[in-house]
Amino acid sequence: MSKISCSACGSIHNRNYECDAKRQAKLDKGRRDRERLDNSYYNTSKWRKLRKQVLDEYNMICLWSFFIDSRVIGSNCVHHIEEVLGDNAGIYEWDNLIPLDQNIHLSIVHRLYKTNCKTEIQLMLKDMLSLWSENEKELGSMKQRYDKIIKDV
Repeated sequence: MSKISCSACGSIHNRNYECDAKRQAKLDKGRRDRERLDNSYYNTSKWRKLRKQVLDEYNMICLWSFFIDSRVIGSNCVHHIEEVLGDNAGIYEWDNLIPLDQNIHLSIVHRLYKTNCKTEIQLMLKDMLSLWSENEKELGSMKQRYDKIIKDV
């Protein structure tokens, strides 16, 4: 049987073994997910319909990848540009929603939201929506702007 390093406790275990630390980490993650205030909004039919409309409107293309990375990849996530933590103001506003790839959503946008360039990133995301709706669809057209924003981070 192969061995792996446990992500929860750091010990070496058999691949299928689940230590106490890993079981506890799974329980804690489940609790965090349930305690998130805005989870209930994402389980409504109104949100699911709106999410599908947004993805369809942008041909299921991740706008970040399109305008920054010069790549056309699929989007599987709809991101709120202005966060909607704690209340539902803005959760269903069309101009606050942008399709992103899940990896980009988590690794880039949420990471950048924790820096001093959050406002500039939000403005850039809104400009991506505007460019798309004005049919100004040029691959990588916002790469230089992005580079200037993150230069100071």
